[in-house]
Amino acid sequence: LLGPGYAVLVDYSDDPAIAATAQQTLGTPVGLAVYQEQPYLLAIQSGDPQVAASTLQTLSTGEFTVFMVNSSNVVLLSPAIAVIPEG
Repeated sequence: LLGPGYAVLVDYSDDPAIAATAQQTLGTPVGLAVYQEQPYLLAIQSGDPQVAASTLQTLSTGEFTVFMVNSSNVVLLSPAIAVIPEG
């Protein structure tokens, strides 16, 4: 489990291109996590609600399905995933 705070999760629908786009949008690596028995990309985990909300806002202006949850309910599978650039 991630511990106390907030997690911003992205539904990637088994599409690795979404992971690459999210990583490019944020400028930081994204992780892989499980929430309510479903896999999601982990954009950020933070104890600061303003930091999490800012990340949520950044991603929600794009073409992402994104939401913020209590990070104590999220299981981290990998802190950063390998993204193969397109081209």
